[in-house]
Amino acid sequence: KPSSLRSTIVFHRLLRYYDDFNTFAASLGVMSLAAMVFGVLQAEDMGVRSQIAARLLISATITSITAITSATMLQFTFEGCKQPSLVGQILAWTPLAMLNLVIIEFSAGLILWYTDKYPTWITTSVGVEFSVLFGGLIIMAIWAWIKMSGPGGL
Repeated sequence: KPSSLRSTIVFHRLLRYYDDFNTFAASLGVMSLAAMVFGVLQAEDMGVRSQIAARLLISATITSITAITSATMLQFTFEGCKQPSLVGQILAWTPLAMLNLVIIEFSAGLILWYTDKYPTWITTSVGVEFSVLFGGLIIMAIWAWIKMSGPGGL
């Protein structure tokens, strides 16, 4: 089934930004490993939160590798593609969805590690900061979605 002009534009934008997604995913993967090696695993007595944090951080690394690999494969697959199929359009979103998962896993892992290692007041301040910033990102994403959905937006 042929895709609409709008979905074709979005498809090509996604492909164009895959290299940036890969760089960001790789950075988060490396930071997750660094946090594990130099932070979480250095504790002699790991609490439950630190164990969950270690699991989330290693999962962020694995997911980042998968996101980079899938983006690279899709770049080769869709190179020169003018009219993507519906399946192609859906698959094109996969690396970005995985990148979002990496961001969530990395952030949650760090916060859980902090809650296990530091006093409550420090943990609370970090949690509040994260909540405000993450809430701002969600509001910005909704605003961008509305702007792009309106006339002349895309």
